[in-house]
Amino acid sequence: MSVSAYSEEIACIPSKGVQFPRSHKSQTIPLKGIVSGMDLITALTISRKIVSGMGLITTLKTSSKIVSGMDLITALTTFRKIVSGMGLITALTTSSKIFSDMGLITALTTSSKIVSGMGLITALTTSSKIVSGMDLITALTTSSKIVSGMGLITALTTSSKIVSGMGLITALTTSSKIVSGMGLITALTTSSKIVSGGSYNSSHNIQQIVSGMGLITALTTSSKIVSGMDLITALTTSSKIVSGMDLITALTTSSKIVQWHGSYNSSHNIQQNR
Repeated sequence: MSVSAYSEEIACIPSKGVQFPRSHKSQTIPLKGIVSGMDLITALTISRKIVSGMGLITTLKTSSKIVSGMDLITALTTFRKIVSGMGLITALTTSSKIFSDMGLITALTTSSKIVSGMGLITALTTSSKIVSGMDLITALTTSSKIVSGMGLITALTTSSKIVSGMGLITALTTSSKIVSGMGLITALTTSSKIVSGGSYNSSHNIQQIVSGMGLITALTTSSKIVSGMDLITALTTSSKIVSGMDLITALTTSSKIVQWHGSYNSSHNIQQNR
């Protein structure tokens, strides 16, 4: 799906709510409906689905700098213009800073907690271990900040520089490399082997993912995951992924990532859709 259709400016009126363009069946999101007890995705998807092409980072950074000390939910509801088509990895590897030179994790954990349950912050700070004993927060904040030209994997592995464009899943699974430009969903919907773009075996009934597609675009495709939920909901809500596995565990395993309707096919390591 082309994201060019979503490039129009979105006006934010904090006192009344956020008014979305007519192309998306205009509806207002009352800002008071977003509360600290909600997980991030609930706040983002109140009364609507996230529009394809709208990136998480692009909502975090406005056309002007976000005021330091502003919590994430406030920041998410005070933007004026969203740049469509920018994916999470792209945003993470740009030279632009979030919260006035603070890193992503600092911005996410600044001021008040966003999630009091099993949301994004909890997932990031769980005791699940990544990269030889380090938890995700430690890995992300160790050594140096993420700068232009360095992928997220550099911060996660805290070792040597790796070619920019490598995906998040590479760092989380610490296994095989992902071809530059592949989205997170590509890795999530495959098992140990990761292919470059194209389409999957039609028997799997998995949405076609084109190499180079941005993360958010991939996350908001029409493909369904985990008993009918769309991918972005499954990834960032408190719902468990793959029969009891929490988000971090699911992201750091090389198999049983995506739970489709139907029975498990061990030969493909992918849940097949009946």
